[in-house]
Amino acid sequence: MESKTALRILLLDDEPVMLMLIEQQLANLGYTSVRACESGVAALALLDEAGDLSAPDLILLDLNMPEMDGIEFVRHLVSQRFGGSLILVSGEDERMLQSVANLVRAHRISVLGHLRKPLLPEHLNALLGTWSPLAAGRARSEKKAYSAAELGAAIANGEMVSH
Repeated sequence: MESKTALRILLLDDEPVMLMLIEQQLANLGYTSVRACESGVAALALLDEAGDLSAPDLILLDLNMPEMDGIEFVRHLVSQRFGGSLILVSGEDERMLQSVANLVRAHRISVLGHLRKPLLPEHLNALLGTWSPLAAGRARSEKKAYSAAELGAAIANGEMVSH
């Protein structure tokens, strides 16, 4: 893994207290290049401003936010051809988190995993330890073929979106 200080992390959560807690956990784990946003709109503006050279390598993304939820934010990441990785963060149940992770992967964005709120530092550290530049790039280049059964299940579960 690259140096913890080299990894650029963006936190996106509408709860200021949660942002502060995660920032503190990341600082305690040695991560120093961390930016935080309280809305999807603010995060998209930051991504536009950053450009490719200083874009985040990793986004910790809250799924339940007003105005623009995590899934809508992911749609914007897809249109911007985001090349980094995501860690999904939510209070939702395991099944919902798995469904969203699968949906994001279907858009060829690397998902390191998901964390339930409140975040436990050891779980956060474990997922951060799986990040690599290759994992993010690989998700963009892989093309997966889906069986008729997989497509049918995705449609039945409301996991398919039209553009």
